[in-house]
Parts: sequence; structure tokens; C-alpha cells
Amino acid sequence: MSETYLENDASYAKKLAEIKRVCRSYKKWNKCFGIGFNKTGTSSLNAVMTDILGYLSNQTRIEINSTVQAISGNYLPLQKEISLVDFHQDLPVSQGNTYVALDALFPNSKFILTVREAEEWFQSFIHQYRIPLLDLATDSIRIQQAHIYKGYSHRWIGYFMEDQINVLKKGIKAHNLQSLDDYKKFEFTDEFKDSCIQLYKLRNGEIRKYFKERDDMLLILDITKEQTVENIRDFLGIPDIFNASMPHLNSANNSKTDTARHLTIN
Repeated sequence: MSETYLENDASYAKKLAEIKRVCRSYKKWNKCFGIGFNKTGTSSLNAVMTDILGYLSNQTRIEINSTVQAISGNYLPLQKEISLVDFHQDLPVSQGNTYVALDALFPNSKFILTVREAEEWFQSFIHQYRIPLLDLATDSIRIQQAHIYKGYSHRWIGYFMEDQINVLKKGIKAHNLQSLDDYKKFEFTDEFKDSCIQLYKLRNGEIRKYFKERDDMLLILDITKEQTVENIRDFLGIPDIFNASMPHLNSANNSKTDTARHLTIN
């Protein structure tokens, strides 16, 4: 008979700790990577892998110590950092074909490609990265608060989205962007949106093709449509002895009226 525990229950933390121990005991794979493009639910995936399943991760440290080096073609720092954890998502694995190097460096690893509807993804992406995008298009550094360090987003966006930035530059010739207030009012062109979505779809397609003969190594998941962690649990080879609600971090739908997180023991 199943028992369900809500996040605010006194016994929730104890049951969750037990589940984490079980998950780690059934770990038969090497590493797991969330390779979806930025703003496809990767933070929610990280919460599942660490807060619910109990796997080791250190996103910030890995990004600081390996992203710029990986962009330059040096994967040794990334290899060193990944060797210390079970899971990683976001930079540098969320861009380009870094997943190919990781597949070679860490055999028998699992890869999770998070996806979402293209228009929704684009709107979320420009909401998050509006300032660095427009900074790059105007050769400016007006960003005041930055992830990791000032100029970090500029570095990876400028490298992986060079063509899209060039399209954006053409769309702002007639605009006078002199301040962050101007940035907020700026409307991105359809040409820029189409270029971004094309890149997004192309990369997803390349990942699907790369893993075509190894379906058991790739899980494609739209986290915005997932209500529980069941698909991730099954993909990782964890027995069907529990289920948990899917956390939706950084979501416009994530409000105080959302159902409390729950854990079900089968």
C-alpha cells in the first residue's frame, strides 16, 4: 500500500533521505548530464537529481573552472571537475557538442535532453539573457548583476551564438540603445527569433541523431509537462519503489498556489 508524504510533513525529510540512499545504491551508470539548451528546465532537472535523488553535483564550481577552457578546446579542467560529481547540467554541457567529448571521456554515462516548445523557449531565453544579448550587439558591457562573474554570459553567448548576434546587430541599426532602460523597451525582430529557434532545433536534432543507435543512453524530456519524476527515475534504472512530484523552478507557473511537493512510497 502506497503512502504519500507532503513536504511540510514531519517525516518527509526522513523518508526523502531513505530514498536518496536507495537511489545511490542502484547507480549502475558512470555520470549523468543534462544537455538541454539553457532555459529548458535544466534548473528543475538539477533539483530532481540532487534534492530528490541525492546525486552529487556542483554546478557553479564546474562552470567557473571549465566553461571558458572548454570553449577554447581544453576539456581537461571539465574532465577533472566532472570526475568529482555524479551529475552536471548547464554550461558548458548545455551548448554546442560538448556532449560528444563527455561521451568519450566518461563511457557508460546517461544524457538527458530537456526540451520545450520553441516559442516558449525563445521567450524564456530572451527574458533571462536580454542584457548580455544587447550588450554583445552594441559592443557594450551594461550588465550590472551577473551569473558567475561579469561578462561570463557574454563569453559563452558570443561564442555559441555568434551568427544570432550578427543577425541581432542588423536589427538594431536604427535604434538608439544607450541605457538599460532602452534595453528593456527593445523589441527583438522576427529574424532574430527565427535564427535563435533554428539554432535551438538544429542542436536538438544533432543530439537525437548522435544517440540514435543508443536509445537507452538518452532521455528526451519536456519538464514543463512532467508532473512527477517517474520518467527520470526509470531512465536511471531506479526501482519503482517511490515517486515524487516534479519541481518546476524558475517557472512563471511556480506560485504559492502550486501543490506542495510530495513523495510517495510504494
